[in-house]
Amino acid sequence: MTVHMSLVLALVGLAVTLAIAVARPRWLPEAVAAVVAVAVLLVFGAVSVGRTRQALGDLAPTIGFLAALLLIGDGCRREGLFDALGTLMARR
Repeated sequence: MTVHMSLVLALVGLAVTLAIAVARPRWLPEAVAAVVAVAVLLVFGAVSVGRTRQALGDLAPTIGFLAALLLIGDGCRREGLFDALGTLMARR
């Protein structure tokens, strides 16, 4: 696969994943879309398994940090913290 086609395939995968993240369909989590996009890139040879493994290793601390932030944010949302802060800000 040429570099140009690999880039196009990667950008399409990114665009689809972002569109799903924005649309937020209940039946398709964003993570599933991202994993499918990576699988497509691997199957078509746009990226190698070794390169993917290396990138995941390099990004593991960042991915872990962002996952923790998402979990904390979701917990705050479920407990009503953001609604309470919005109400407080609206009153002032």
